[in-house]
Amino acid sequence: MRRCLEDASGRAVEEAWRVIILNRMLPNDLDGPSILETPRSLGHNIAVVVPSAPAAIDERVRGLTV
Repeated sequence: MRRCLEDASGRAVEEAWRVIILNRMLPNDLDGPSILETPRSLGHNIAVVVPSAPAAIDERVRGLTV
């Protein structure tokens, strides 16, 4: 499971993405914001479209601030 997260984060950093369509809830207990943390921390400004949102307000805010 951790390997999938690292692979997704790595691809988001290594490849020149302009837009990522990213679901909040992914298989194997992965979540979209965790995948974005690495490229964001490196200064990559990738536009993200999130087609789903959890019901909890704090999780919606987390998705908008990553």
